[in-house]
Amino acid sequence: MVRIAVIDDLHRAFRESPPAGRLREVAEVAIYEVPFPSEDALVNALRGVEIVIANRERTHFSAELLARLPDVRLISNTGSHFYHVDVDAATRRGILLANAPGGSSPSVAELTIAFVICLVRRVPQNDAAIRAGQWPVELFGSVQGKTLGILAMGKIGTRVAVAARALEMEVVAWGPTLTDDRAARSGVRRVELDDLMRAADFVSIHLPLTDLSQGLVSRERIGLMKPSAFLINTARAAITDEPALIEAVSEGRIAGAALDVFMEEPLPLDSPLRRLANVLLSPHAGWTTRESYGPWIEMAVENALAYLSGNPIRVHNPAARAAFARE
Repeated sequence: MVRIAVIDDLHRAFRESPPAGRLREVAEVAIYEVPFPSEDALVNALRGVEIVIANRERTHFSAELLARLPDVRLISNTGSHFYHVDVDAATRRGILLANAPGGSSPSVAELTIAFVICLVRRVPQNDAAIRAGQWPVELFGSVQGKTLGILAMGKIGTRVAVAARALEMEVVAWGPTLTDDRAARSGVRRVELDDLMRAADFVSIHLPLTDLSQGLVSRERIGLMKPSAFLINTARAAITDEPALIEAVSEGRIAGAALDVFMEEPLPLDSPLRRLANVLLSPHAGWTTRESYGPWIEMAVENALAYLSGNPIRVHNPAARAAFARE
């Protein structure tokens, strides 16, 4: 019987799911709910495994690791990206890569708006103060009339714009392919990136990580922001210059930040971000809702079942088909 491994199921979402039950009918399925302590432990667990269902981007499949996994023929990923896989190496080895775009855009948009409100109303700080026996007395700001700058008007950015406009915020946006007409259809005004950085009271990042976006929110662009402005990143940490952001917040050159993504995850205990009271931290959880996880599981399992039955599946690296041949 074919062996399948579900790895990095930290939220224990697969264990009792109906799709996992369908997998067990046709394959031997092992579900790993804690990270492996070493690469050797991972390799041992995947010995003889033909299909790996990888949850998000938690395990990095380098060329060296893939070379140690001769039995793997399909990596079915929950999520729409393969940032964590050496695609060229997988293709050379004839390993098919299939993704499951799922439905996280509502969840990430919700967290973004929660960040906006918590930043200006200082919700976490006041909660902590009251629990410590204090009773803070201060005047808060309001999001009404403030300008939200959105980087990329895809599914998530568009949802954020709709919610922000409902809060009577002004919304401006920039994206590498965003046009004036498309922005206007969402009630948004398109501006150039540097102009957005200068004008926005909140800058919210919703770009995918590509060669274009990596490092886009640079030290220089962070320097364009107003001292009263906040930076929000629920996309990918590498889009921002994290050390420059830490400096800007520490020195009061911007008012603060809210981050769901970090250059190293989990965030190291000695990270300066942990000591900045005006930075809100979230454990890369924008996408982790029950409602968003269900479609990911369903699609990842369907990819595996299609592979087992010889039906077509949408693969990320179609060139791998030429090298692919099941025994």
